Amino acid sequence: MMYMTGATAVRVVRREWGYALGDLTFIALSGFAAWGWAFGPGAQLSC
Repeated sequence: MMYMTGATAVRVVRREWGYALGDLTFIALSGFAAWGWAFGPGAQLSC
C-alpha cells in the first residue's frame, strides 16, 4: 500500500486525476481486504 500511496502522490503532482482516482480505489480495496483479514470473522491475527 505504501508503494501505491507514493504513486498517487506523483499522479496528483502531475495532475493526472483519472489515474490518481484509480490508484486511490486500489488503495481503498487493499485496505479493506487487509482489515478483513486481520480483524474479520475468521481473523488470521491472534489478538
